[in-house]
Amino acid sequence: MENIAERVETILADIEKPLADDLRNRFYLLNPLEVARLLHSLDLPDAAKAQLLALKVGQPPQYKGPDLAPLVERAAEQFWERIVETYRTLNEIA
Repeated sequence: MENIAERVETILADIEKPLADDLRNRFYLLNPLEVARLLHSLDLPDAAKAQLLALKVGQPPQYKGPDLAPLVERAAEQFWERIVETYRTLNEIA
């Protein structure tokens, strides 16, 4: 039987890499209501949304994944990449 992390990876395998990475991070960092709102706003297959939400809701409240450090580091890297990209875009416009 797969654990939660393996099931999340299986579901995200068919989703574009940048979006899958972001979803993976948010899956572990957000509460179930925030995950539901996020999934509702995305153009994903309904089956994938339902599976991810069911996994999130079924987690014990204290469950935070195997290790949050890599997820937090990756989320911070993505955040700074977006800031740099926005900065470069604004400098090109000016």
